[in-house]
Amino acid sequence: MKILGLTLSSCYSVSPMGTIVDTHFHLYPCFDIIRAFLTLSSNLTRLSGETGPSESTVRAAIVIDRDDTNTYERIADGSLPLPDRWARSLDSVPGAIRIDDAEARPLFFFPGRQILTAERIEILALLTTRSIPGGAPSVETVTNVSEAGGIPLIPWSAGRWIGDRGRLIRSLLERRADSGLILGDTSLRPSFFPRPAIMRAAEQNGTTVLAGSDPLPVPGEELCGGSYASYFSDTLSPDDPSTSIRKILSDTNGPFRSIGRRSNPIRTLGRLLAHERSERALRAP
Repeated sequence: MKILGLTLSSCYSVSPMGTIVDTHFHLYPCFDIIRAFLTLSSNLTRLSGETGPSESTVRAAIVIDRDDTNTYERIADGSLPLPDRWARSLDSVPGAIRIDDAEARPLFFFPGRQILTAERIEILALLTTRSIPGGAPSVETVTNVSEAGGIPLIPWSAGRWIGDRGRLIRSLLERRADSGLILGDTSLRPSFFPRPAIMRAAEQNGTTVLAGSDPLPVPGEELCGGSYASYFSDTLSPDDPSTSIRKILSDTNGPFRSIGRRSNPIRTLGRLLAHERSERALRAP
C-alpha cells in the first residue's frame, strides 16, 4: 500500500473481521472539518469495540452530497484538510477513497447523493457520484437512482413517513423488486421511540434497513458522525472496496445489525430546532 509515496506494511495487527458503515454521513461547509474527521474515526472505532477487537473491524462511511456540496470529490482530490498524520491512499480506486489515520488504520469513504422529490420525500443514492435532478416524482427518482448505478434509500424523516407520503413510501416498497429500494434509520429518530410501522413491515418483507448518523447542516453537528451505523459480519475487501461494499449493502440475506446510539427525544428536538433557526437565517433578506 502506497501512501504519499511511502510503502506501508499491512495496517491490521489482526485479520479484519466485519465491517461497520455510517451509511448517512454528511460533511457540511459549516463544520470544523478536522474535528469531523476525528470524531467519525473515534466513534466508528468505539462502535467497532462493541463487536470484538476494534482493530479487527473495517470502518467506512458513505458521504452524502447535496446539489450544493461536493464533499466526496474534495476528499478524493485532496482539497479538504486532513488531521495531522492522516494520509490519503494513492491506491484508492474509482468509487472509493481510503484514508489512513494517525495509527495507520484505514477509513474508507464511498459516494452518495441526496435528492428531494416532488412530494418532498428525501431519497439517497448510495454508491454513485452521478448528479440526479431533484423535484421529480418519487417513482421516477427511484428509477433514476437505479439507472445511475446507485442504491436508492429512503431515510427516516420526522413527518415524512405518515399520511399521503407514508402511503407513497409503502407503494414504492411494493415495487422494490425492480429498483432495489431500501430504507434508512438515522440518529434523528428519537431513542425509545418504537420502530415505525413502515420499517417493521419492510423488514418482514425482506427489505434492508441501514443505519446512519445523518448530521444536520448546523455547526457542532460534526460530533454526530459515526455515532449510529450498520455492522456487517462480511468484511470489506481493501483490495476492491468499491465492488465489495456494493455486495455487502445489496446482500439482503447477509447478517447485519444497527449499532450505536440515536439522540434522546430532548436532544432530537434541540437538533431540529437549531436546524430550523439556521434555515430561517439563510432565508432572511
